[in-house]
Amino acid sequence: MARTANCASGVHRRSCVERVARRRRAAVLELRTIVADLASALTRADARMPAARSYRGERIYRPGIGPHGENAAIALALAELPPGCPPWRQFAPYPGLTRQKCDLWIGEPPDWVIEVKMARLRGDNGKPDDTALKDVLSPYEADRSALTDCEKLATSAFGCSGNRGRCEAARYPRRSASSSG
Repeated sequence: MARTANCASGVHRRSCVERVARRRRAAVLELRTIVADLASALTRADARMPAARSYRGERIYRPGIGPHGENAAIALALAELPPGCPPWRQFAPYPGLTRQKCDLWIGEPPDWVIEVKMARLRGDNGKPDDTALKDVLSPYEADRSALTDCEKLATSAFGCSGNRGRCEAARYPRRSASSSG
């Protein structure tokens, strides 16, 4: 009650107005804000030094975000985002496409749907990953590259207001602890 009275009386009116304005601006995200927030969240997740396990469950990789698969890396990053609106979520089903999901969506209903692509130039062993270029630039749908993800997103029936029909593929470099030297 006192807080409302102070705000209404003008004592803290400016800070209240600024807070409301910030919330309204936060509700309409721009691509540069999304990229900066995701990059910051990935950096915080990496700093926690999470350890990835091989799919067979036998090998534990060096700590850090690098060895994690795309879905796990995004999940770790989303856990680092501060609570607030709009919500960030994984796995938005593509309208009309069975069993295909977009990597990331923001807002309820979605304002943005985003495909994220891992770009890993080196493996956990420090050796070059000769599939890195294919993962980003392959024109073949079977390779599930950033290029084909962009095309799928651009031609999808997602009705998002944020991306206004544009294709936005967030690409970030994966690095392993061995390549951070």
